[in-house]
Amino acid sequence: MIINKKIKTMKTINPQVRKITLAVLMLTILNVSLAQITTENIKPRIAGFGMKFSMLGVEDLGLPQDNLSGGKIFFLSINPTRHFRFEPEFAYSTGTRNSIVGLGDLKTIGVHTGGSAFWMFQKGNTNFYFGPSVSVVHYTYDTEKYNVSSPSQPPYFTKVSMHDKMLSTGLILGGEYFLNRHISLGAELGFFARRYTSEVSNDDERKYKSTTGNLSMRFYL
Repeated sequence: MIINKKIKTMKTINPQVRKITLAVLMLTILNVSLAQITTENIKPRIAGFGMKFSMLGVEDLGLPQDNLSGGKIFFLSINPTRHFRFEPEFAYSTGTRNSIVGLGDLKTIGVHTGGSAFWMFQKGNTNFYFGPSVSVVHYTYDTEKYNVSSPSQPPYFTKVSMHDKMLSTGLILGGEYFLNRHISLGAELGFFARRYTSEVSNDDERKYKSTTGNLSMRFYL
C-alpha cells in the first residue's frame, strides 16, 4: 500500500518575501519603462521573451498538488508576422519534504513544457491575441511504501519514486500594452480541459476543466 498524501513543496525562502521581491522588481522595471513611454504606434518585434504568473490564486502548473512553479512560467515570443505569434513555454521546480517514517528527504520535481499559437490584431499600442494552447507537466516525487514481507515479520517502509502527468489543452485570450519598443505588460484568460494520470494506480485518471488568469511581462529584442 502506498501512502497517498498531498505533496507539499518545501520552500527555503518565505513566500511573502518572494512576493515582495517580485513586486519591487516589477515596479522598478515599470518605473524605468514609464520614463521611456513613447506616443509612436509600436508594433511587436520579431522575437522576445517573458514571464507570466498567476493571479487570483489560479495554478498555472496545472497539477492538483501544490503549485511547484509558484505560478511562474517563462516563454519565448516569436512573431514572424504582425498577425501571428508562437510562444513555447517552460517551467521547472524542485523541492523536498521530510519523511514521517525516517526515510530522510523526499524529493519532488515538476517540469512544465508547452506552446501556444496566437492570431493577433492591434489597436493603438495595445496588442490583442487569442488561440490554442497545449502543455504537459511531468511530476516526479518520492513517497513511502508500506511493505509486509510475512505475517511473522513486522511491516516496514521503503522509499519509492512515483510519476504523475498532466495534459492540458485549451484556448487563451489576452492582450498586452507596449510601454516602449522593448517592454510590454499584459494579462490573459484561458479555459482548459485537463487529463491527470497517476502511477499510484493504473485506474487513477481524472478529467476536468478549469480556467486560468495570468499577468505577463514581455521583453522584446
